[in-house]
Amino acid sequence: MPKQVRLRRGTTVQHATFAGALGEVTFDTDKKTLVCHDGATGGGFPLSLDGPASVPTGSLLWVDALNGNDTTGLRGDAGFPFLTLTAAKDAAAYGDTIIVRPGTYNERNLLKTGVNWHFIAGAKVVNSAAASGAIFDDGINGANANIISRITGDGEFTNNSTDALSWAVSIGKSGSYVSIDAQFIGAGSKGCVRCTNGNTRIHASVINSGGPRALELLGGTNFVRADEIKSTGGNGVELGGGTNTVEANSITSTAGIGLRAIGGMTDITAREILSTAGYGLHHEFTEDPVVLTVNGARIVSTYAAAGGQAVQVDGSDDLTLKDCVLVSSAAAATSIDAGAATNVRLYGSTMANKNAGANINFLTGGSRIEVDANVR
Repeated sequence: MPKQVRLRRGTTVQHATFAGALGEVTFDTDKKTLVCHDGATGGGFPLSLDGPASVPTGSLLWVDALNGNDTTGLRGDAGFPFLTLTAAKDAAAYGDTIIVRPGTYNERNLLKTGVNWHFIAGAKVVNSAAASGAIFDDGINGANANIISRITGDGEFTNNSTDALSWAVSIGKSGSYVSIDAQFIGAGSKGCVRCTNGNTRIHASVINSGGPRALELLGGTNFVRADEIKSTGGNGVELGGGTNTVEANSITSTAGIGLRAIGGMTDITAREILSTAGYGLHHEFTEDPVVLTVNGARIVSTYAAAGGQAVQVDGSDDLTLKDCVLVSSAAAATSIDAGAATNVRLYGSTMANKNAGANINFLTGGSRIEVDANVR
């Protein structure tokens, strides 16, 4: 049998009044740790702490879905993270940044002016509460105030609420300045991103909605960049107002129009704008002026009906196509059409698989669409 060395031992209470000899080591049976002694100090010096180590982090707060605790969470200390995003937001002060560790958080209404967020890869906010309010919301169901905030990192944000106002992002205050970087922004049966006022910058890998609109820009100044913008429940992108810049690899809809413009001034650069259920692009003047420029896009409709043309223009002369390709479905008679005489500006090389409708008049130095039935 090997020899065993057994130290003197006792509970934490017993150690509290015990002053061991200089250099003596005992064992605390409650804390499961060694205790060193100097011959004078009662309780000695435990080699481990009762709780997590204090790690001062200045103006940072931490949220941890596994190890956090809203009761003991501290502002400015990584050793004492919060359990929920809301508790950290409430504790944060102007200028603070909240660091969110990996985990899934079922919360909403996270904006607070002057408070920033950083989501580590693997951190997800998936809201399922049957109540109004977006995950990031400056409206009446959110912060209800002008917001200055930046959300960074690799977060994933999905709002699965069935409430009518359950967007993932909803910005509507004229004095709001909100910037969001994310891997994924999604919604179940509702829209993903809705901007009605303010100044918004959104950069995401995917914006994907099962509801009516993945992206809705109705006012303010907005810049949106995404690899994919997609709706499986309605129009992919709806433009109703504001001054907007949209850059995307693809804009698609499987249940509505790929891109519908009824207002605002927007410049769009995309590789493809696609619909399987209607027009690829509908430029439709209703009540507000709509000025739209589309750059370098393959505009496609695969809708197997007469309305399956790539572009439909109604009531406005402010559509500009630059270096685009128009591909209509086999059932469509034209590549681009209009309900009444309409001017469309062309720049660069524009190709199509079908002729334009009789109401379309192309401007800019006599430019015209080059028609090639083999264009796909």
